[in-house]
Parts: sequence; C-alpha cells; structure tokens
Amino acid sequence: MYRMLSKFALAISLLVAAQQANAQSDYTVVQWGSNNPLLGSYYTLGDSSDTLFNATTNTAFLGLGYFTDPSVGTYASDISSVYSNFVLLASSGVSGPGADGFEGALSNSSNIYTDMEPGSSAVGMPLYVFVLPGVSEYTEAQVLAVAEYAIYTDSSWGIMPLGSGGTGTLDDNWTNTIDTVLWGTLVPDGGVGAGSSKILTGAVVPEPSTYSALFGLATLLVLQLRRRRQA
Repeated sequence: MYRMLSKFALAISLLVAAQQANAQSDYTVVQWGSNNPLLGSYYTLGDSSDTLFNATTNTAFLGLGYFTDPSVGTYASDISSVYSNFVLLASSGVSGPGADGFEGALSNSSNIYTDMEPGSSAVGMPLYVFVLPGVSEYTEAQVLAVAEYAIYTDSSWGIMPLGSGGTGTLDDNWTNTIDTVLWGTLVPDGGVGAGSSKILTGAVVPEPSTYSALFGLATLLVLQLRRRRQA
C-alpha cells in the first residue's frame, strides 16, 4: 500500500512539475508569410528568371531569423557575411503546385521560444526572411554554394516581442505587400491580388578575391596567346 501511494505521489509531482514548466515557457507565435492565400491576395516568391518557387520542381529554403549585425544592408551582397551574421529561428519550404498549394506562396506559423537561445537573443530584433533556391538543409556548404538568394523584411513587422508564459504572444507577419528587399528584386503589384508584391532572388556577387583570381587567370590566358603567336 505504501509503495502504491509513493508511486501515485511521485506521478502527481511529475505532472505538476511538467505543468509548471510548460506554464513558464515563454514563446511568441510568429505568423510569417503571405496573407491567407484563400483570401485571393498574397505576395509570391520566385527566382531570378521569374519562375515561382514550389514544393517539387523549383524548391527553395526559407529561413526566418534575425541578424546579429543590424547594419546588414551594408553587406547584403556578400552571402558569406550574410550567413555568418544570420541567426535562424524557423524554416519552411514554398507551397504548391496543386489544389492544396499555391505556387510561390509562403504561409507558415512558428513558435519562437524567448526563454532560451536563440529566441531569447531575438527579442527586440527585426525579423528577416532568407530565401535560398535549391537548398534542402541550412548548412554552410549548401548556403555558400547557391547562385542566387534574397533577403527581405517589411516595415510593418516591427520587432520580435517577448513571449508570454504558457499561451504565447501573437506576432502577425502575414502580409500581401513587402516594402524592403535587401537583396533580390522587389516587383510591386507583382503578386496575386491587388497590391501584392513579388520578390525575386538576385545573383551572388563574387568576392573581391574571386575577381582578382579571375583577372589573374585572364592575364595568364592573354600571355599564353601572345607566346603562341610569337612562336
């Protein structure tokens, strides 16, 4: 009898502890992406050839996060610097095609826990979306191998709020217009529905060292051609 009561008391204690832990968990529910596509107005995402991303033939990795360096706009053309300063909070693919999906649309909700890293450091920071065509896993090797990418945010998103224990604080980043594209191309009224935006990825810009290497290679080729002609 004593053992049974002890086990019962232990089970109750664990249940209470679990409930207290859940109640103390601070998180923000971030709705990020287009407006509900069923409303008929949402922004779309595509590559540099203006082909919309989808879930099968033209895939893309979309990361929601913040930058440790707030001056991201000054180095947005350098994907290596972008990767080293971007802190990933949540990720998603792109919808479609098909009856249940909308090509080029992103409609997603994520719980960002603000009582632990990296969510705790995200509080008070503006959120951005990092678009990476053809990437399946967010690794340095895959990110730095892309030929094009996009970074965007919107002035209406505000900053990442502190979550409330147990229930969550809603941070609504669904919109059909995007007004800030740090890298890539913004096409106003290019999405689906009145006033909707379209964001297209932009080509990776070679680093200065790459330019130097290419210039050196071109110089060697010219010298080789001159030698052949002289011979």
